[in-house]
Amino acid sequence: MIQIHKSSGDHTCEITIEFNHAKLLVTNGRQDRLSQVQDTPCFNEEISVVFYKMKRGVEYYQHVLDNVMLDNNVCNSRIMWVAQKTDQIDLNAPLVYQKEHYELPDIDVDFGVEDREWVLKYLRHKYGQENVAQIITFQRMQGRSALKDVFRVKNVPGGFEYVNQISQFIPQEAEIADDIEDMHQAGYEDYGIIHWAIDNSNAIQEFYQNAKLKEVFDQAMRCEGSKRACGRHPSGVVVTPRASEEYFPMAYDTRAKEQIIGVDMNDVAKLGGVKLDVLGTAILDKMQLCCDLVNNQKANNVNS
Repeated sequence: MIQIHKSSGDHTCEITIEFNHAKLLVTNGRQDRLSQVQDTPCFNEEISVVFYKMKRGVEYYQHVLDNVMLDNNVCNSRIMWVAQKTDQIDLNAPLVYQKEHYELPDIDVDFGVEDREWVLKYLRHKYGQENVAQIITFQRMQGRSALKDVFRVKNVPGGFEYVNQISQFIPQEAEIADDIEDMHQAGYEDYGIIHWAIDNSNAIQEFYQNAKLKEVFDQAMRCEGSKRACGRHPSGVVVTPRASEEYFPMAYDTRAKEQIIGVDMNDVAKLGGVKLDVLGTAILDKMQLCCDLVNNQKANNVNS
């Protein structure tokens, strides 16, 4: 059901979209745009996805409508177009989304490093201290580090020299990420960096054929992906309608001396969390400094 309130001469109005016992309020909607899409299959499908298929989709859309500027980017969302969040849309294009994968997109916002803490304080003030939490991040045993750890624990004679020789043939994960992802999709879920190196490097194959080293390689491959340490994600923040602990397991960050969400970003998404990527970017601080210097110089010239 769609209700229109406070209609005005410039076609701007309040629009309430109600579906599946939930409501979405568009405070600055365009009635003329609504009339173009209201009875179309794409608009009805988008409402179905947001209100029924997407976990906490209504809360996510409401947050974007109330707090996020889309900078008039090209948008596939009819709702955002009706709400004047964008003016660029192809109404002839079909609604694009991944069926059976209705994960809430991240809300990415960049600020200067000095402003980031202010943004976090604002979120806590607006939504409540207990309703805003940062996310844990895990350091995992991967590639070279996994081999080094196993060599150290097993106390292999000459292990330090072996590690130095082997490490130069073990690639960084980013260099072979596509190959590893292809193997995962093919059903080899445990396929990792070391396994890739054994398959693709003649030098690593020679080391692996050494009976003394094969056990170390096998153990390191089993350890790859295991969590070895944890910390606080540099930018991940989650906002919830009630206290975060009602939705997620929590952990205690000893450095910040506060509770953080105790599962990583992927699991937060699976549990229906709205993730904000509040990133502090040093280049924005430098740009602001340049603007301040230019403006101060202009002011000095005017006053002189």
